[in-house]
Amino acid sequence: MAQPLTIVDPDLEQLREVAANIVKGYRPAWMRDSLCAEPDYAKVVFFAGRGQDLRPAKALCARCLVRQECLDYAVANDITEGVWGGLSGQERRALGSLP
Repeated sequence: MAQPLTIVDPDLEQLREVAANIVKGYRPAWMRDSLCAEPDYAKVVFFAGRGQDLRPAKALCARCLVRQECLDYAVANDITEGVWGGLSGQERRALGSLP
């Protein structure tokens, strides 16, 4: 049996907790209506490594009907990584929304 992955980075740990809650079935209702949840967009990168292009993710967010709810969720939960509501963690911090 594989051992669970141990993540030490606090930002990644927080992301892991959010993902675990989603897997356990806790999903805010708006998530069901998000474009990123559709299988057609499974290859769009929302959590990029250094230098990876986030423009496709942001373009998808720009067309999403629940963009504001997504952004509000990221801010309310202090999610510092990934594109949420069309903004990267760095952009959310620049707006003063995140620590």
